[in-house]
Amino acid sequence: MPRTTLLPALALAALALSGCGGSGDAGAAPATSAPAASAPASSAAAPSDATTPASTPSTGTAPAEVKDACKVLDADDVEDLTGVKVDKGTTQAVGGSSVCTWVPSDAKAADAAVFSAQEGPLPGPLSQVEGQLESQFDGKVTKLSVTGADDARYLTGKKSGLNVIDVLAQKDEIFYQVLVATPRDAGQHKDGAIKIVEALLKA
Repeated sequence: MPRTTLLPALALAALALSGCGGSGDAGAAPATSAPAASAPASSAAAPSDATTPASTPSTGTAPAEVKDACKVLDADDVEDLTGVKVDKGTTQAVGGSSVCTWVPSDAKAADAAVFSAQEGPLPGPLSQVEGQLESQFDGKVTKLSVTGADDARYLTGKKSGLNVIDVLAQKDEIFYQVLVATPRDAGQHKDGAIKIVEALLKA
């Protein structure tokens, strides 16, 4: 079983907020633009020998069909699911899949956060990436129940002084991932992140 990583979307969204100050700066505001394609690879911190989950499974089977989250959910949908008013999502290619990022319309709002969603083929169980996630975000991964998923994980941690939560789910051979990154309380967005994953699973 090849080593896999679910880190691209996490790193991209965290980088989008990396200039907004430390976690102790309550007045820091998330960036108001999507992550740049030229973000330093070193900041992504994905192991150099790892393959992305968007790569074709090594079994020789056809790649699983994945969707662009920006085409599944618009800004109004995300606001309905999370309670956070966001701008139109922007898509960035990551391997053979894409990452959709929604930034808050009001970066100074108490609930302002960047939401990032990705799905792609997963050649293996979610459990095999737990160590990578815990190391990348100096956090903790626990099992989670997500409607419609065969398996799910929930991460809490930090990246570049930001508070991060990440919901990962698996259905058949496809993974679904939603990251929330903010200099404020990320825990307030857990339910919203789960709802986004559930919406992607239903699409």
